Amino acid sequence: MVHGNPEHPRAGIRVIRSRADYDEMRRELDRLLDLDPPRGSADRDRLDVLLVLLADYEGREVAAPEVDAVDAIIFRMDQLGLKPRDLEPYLGGRSRVSEVLGRKRSLSIAMIRALHEGLGIPAEALINPASPPEDDQQAVIPWERFPIREMIARGWLDAQRAGEWTRERAREALAPFFAQASAGLASAPLYRRSAHVRAAKGMDDFALAAWSARVLTVAKEHPPARRFDPRAFDPEQIRGLVQLSRLDEGPRLAREWLSDRGVVMVVEGHLPRTRLDGAALLTEKGTPVVALTIRYDRLDNFWFTLLHECAHVVRHLAGSSAAETQEYFDDLDVEGATDPRESEADAFARESLVPSAQWQASAVAFAPSADAAVALADEVGVSPAVVAGRVRHEKRNFRLLGPLVGAGKVRRLFPEVRFD
Repeated sequence: MVHGNPEHPRAGIRVIRSRADYDEMRRELDRLLDLDPPRGSADRDRLDVLLVLLADYEGREVAAPEVDAVDAIIFRMDQLGLKPRDLEPYLGGRSRVSEVLGRKRSLSIAMIRALHEGLGIPAEALINPASPPEDDQQAVIPWERFPIREMIARGWLDAQRAGEWTRERAREALAPFFAQASAGLASAPLYRRSAHVRAAKGMDDFALAAWSARVLTVAKEHPPARRFDPRAFDPEQIRGLVQLSRLDEGPRLAREWLSDRGVVMVVEGHLPRTRLDGAALLTEKGTPVVALTIRYDRLDNFWFTLLHECAHVVRHLAGSSAAETQEYFDDLDVEGATDPRESEADAFARESLVPSAQWQASAVAFAPSADAAVALADEVGVSPAVVAGRVRHEKRNFRLLGPLVGAGKVRRLFPEVRFD
């Protein structure tokens, strides 16, 4: 297709006389939407003309069209003078905005609600009146983009498939893997419940979906000892969890502690292109899951991540409905102050590990030293690694107290897990 130039902003655009013309113009529309051209530019003129031509053809040739959510969003964007990046708070990040506007991702219930409440788009315009059959849903998923080789190497998929691998057979191999985690994931592994992702860059959706499916499968195979009760996570009982940090086997014992309170703890190394520390999820039956990657093999990181994900379970997942966020994925290298849920989870972890009153009254808060860190750890009843981690974070100096953070002491407690 001719893309034109500033002197001929409408080159290549013509009256739509056939379905073939219509399909070609729709592809050009998708391309221009991805470009996000500024007002007054040649490409923006092309975009405006395309919208008129497409609307004219649809009015003449398409009988009783179904409401198209993407067209409703684009229309509202034009009314308000919005750019695609302005949709990020409602859709969950730049990559998801691109996928939604490109009709590669369906709107979740949470997205529909956010767009309706935030931008005033009628809910009925955002709801697709009929979902495609399961076979059609599977057909549009680019299954070959999942990290198949890595999944085979980790034993998640049948290793015998490796020698006979073809792109066409990707769905055949992967659909059963996702079905193990949840029946709904077999047909739509990427388009399930709304997820909240804390990351500096968009994580690889395909790797993230594969990892979370693996976590949910492991969680189903190891159900908790009791039914979840958020009252079992009051501050007094949380102290019991935190005090396990003083024991060499503390991280493994934490898994038993959580199971006794209705939460499954899963340790699963992160996949490439995810930069993931931990996650909080719900199984299809509503069982809370805390998942840890141990991306950094240090005790201080393990305990902070564990308490952070526990906060998501108790404060954000407990009692949530299908319309609310039911998955939290965290890269804790990224500061969470811009999101109140992340700020709350960070504060919960800090206060649970080292109460602020004792921290502020301690010598180590003002003059970091190994002796002061150990003294505060003894006073609070936690591992010195926990205090050392707090010092390094507060001082923004990750060379401080290196011998105390417990490097190399976590992964070895989980020999059944593969870490890269």
